[in-house]
Amino acid sequence: MNMYEMLTNFEMSILMGDVDRSYKILSNAKEHYLKHGKNNNAEFIDNIMKFLQSELNAQELESELLQKKYRRLFLDDVSDYDGYIKSMVYYLEYSVSRYNIRYPYFDSKRANDII
Repeated sequence: MNMYEMLTNFEMSILMGDVDRSYKILSNAKEHYLKHGKNNNAEFIDNIMKFLQSELNAQELESELLQKKYRRLFLDDVSDYDGYIKSMVYYLEYSVSRYNIRYPYFDSKRANDII
């Protein structure tokens, strides 16, 4: 399982508001990486899950993901690692704000919508 492709699927799901599917993508990938002994991959995913659960804020997530130990995960797929991580954190922050995500207490209603 390629980390970049998995994260692309995750980003598309969360940007479309399908939080349950995006969280399932992360948890399945984390389980897969742990089973195959790829602890750096699992830690990378775990940081994103902590952000979705409000255990990390955007700045903490960005500083965690910009660590050197994670750069190797994307050598073949991403030429500008810093730019990729900063844009991913931006989109995650946008989605969390837009859909009022605080997983696992997500209620599938957009923030500030009146019904």
